[in-house]
Amino acid sequence: MNVYLAIDLGAGSGRIIAVRCDGETVELDQVHRFDSPAIEQEGRLLWDIHRIWDEIKLGLKQAAQPYGSAIRSIGVDSWGVDYAWFDQEGELSQLPYCYRDPRTHGSVDEVAGLLGRDLVFEETGIQFMPINSLYQLHDDAKARRVSDRFLMIADVINYWLTGRQVCERTNASTTQLYNPRTQTWSRVLAEGIGLPTSTLPPLASPGERLGSLKPDVAMETGLAHVPVIAVGSHDTASAVAGVPASTESFAYLSCGTWALLGTEVAEPVITDAALEHNFTNETGVEGTYRLLNNITGLWILQECRRVWQEEDECEISYDELAEIAVGAKPFKAFIDPDDPVFSHCGDHPKLIQAYCQSSNQAMPTSRGQLLRIATESLALKVASTLEQLESLLGRSLDVLHVIGGGVQNAFLMQCIANATQRRVIAGPPEATALGNALMQMIAAGEVASLREGRALLAKAIDTTTYESNESWDNARQRFRSLLTNQSTRMLHGD
Repeated sequence: MNVYLAIDLGAGSGRIIAVRCDGETVELDQVHRFDSPAIEQEGRLLWDIHRIWDEIKLGLKQAAQPYGSAIRSIGVDSWGVDYAWFDQEGELSQLPYCYRDPRTHGSVDEVAGLLGRDLVFEETGIQFMPINSLYQLHDDAKARRVSDRFLMIADVINYWLTGRQVCERTNASTTQLYNPRTQTWSRVLAEGIGLPTSTLPPLASPGERLGSLKPDVAMETGLAHVPVIAVGSHDTASAVAGVPASTESFAYLSCGTWALLGTEVAEPVITDAALEHNFTNETGVEGTYRLLNNITGLWILQECRRVWQEEDECEISYDELAEIAVGAKPFKAFIDPDDPVFSHCGDHPKLIQAYCQSSNQAMPTSRGQLLRIATESLALKVASTLEQLESLLGRSLDVLHVIGGGVQNAFLMQCIANATQRRVIAGPPEATALGNALMQMIAAGEVASLREGRALLAKAIDTTTYESNESWDNARQRFRSLLTNQSTRMLHGD
């Protein structure tokens, strides 16, 4: 079996996964996994990119022993929006900032005041989020932290693997500095925030061969001069590529810390309605675009778990959390997962209680009730966003494919099926690694196209189907009223 190594970097952990394929079957082997949480230095939240690089080299070394000459290529994907600066000698200027650092607070309005909100959206088609690179780069320009060139996180690893400095398009599109129509950097936006256009790196496309492993990396890892392929380097681009869809019209939900709900379109949807609903047009593989909306996903559940583990001084599994939630009373109260109060690290159980109290709802007191509120609210936010997506498209999407780690929470999957009144096909959890490997297979000629690759996955990968089994009409109406009231409060500055 041919082996394709997928380096998959999430915002907090990374994996090196060997994807084996013989043309009919696909198998995965997690070679190495490591934690890579953001670190705090002098009050700033940063990524220890040197440690991430050391762990990647360790994983490649571990893959070299069992797979050796069977390894056809390597591909790297990572979370979006974050980047690192390099000087003229090609050396890292400083540790990259984490998108959760509060330095961009208020930057969306500040940049909109400089450039105009309509111009920013017309140039990029990207939703407005303070974590976007555009606002981070604006902060760097103001603070004179700009160096010779910036590279997105996956591009940093590709550079250290091959010696080539390029920015792959799917990750470039997350910056809110890339024009999907012209498929080039938006120089008008770069100049508008005071960013020298000379710092914009050359662009590469998914499927492009970036080069082979540098001799020093090959020697250190025990690998030969293996080709490195530009995959969909934004992890969501790879995850969507790994959807085992049997039709070309489907909605997807990439469910992890973030829950990204959308569909594939042939052209970017840059309209007043898309701007109003804060939808985004990220570049996908094979000339597609991902019309989607970023929803806060498992983050709130993860933070609740972290707080309770610190309180109890013991490990709490996600299965335990789901079991506790199932036993609690349904629909006691709701939260908007995207409310800014939940966006940073903190005591999320208390934040949920405060939110319910401020919105005149019954305040939960038990862990089960808190978890149930967070789970049901996420499902209802998915349903609300799916309605908006279908209104933008002018058509229905009958099937919702859910991929990523969230598929392992059966209670959440059933809640989503009930809230959306749709058939939910859950799996695979490792869609990102599979989509990463699919682009490598296409580059190698083992798979002819994305469509053929998805057909292969549909046959080879196990999924679970959830059908709606109860009406959530009343819950949807209450949730819709909550969002409306919240928008009214924000409008009046309450």
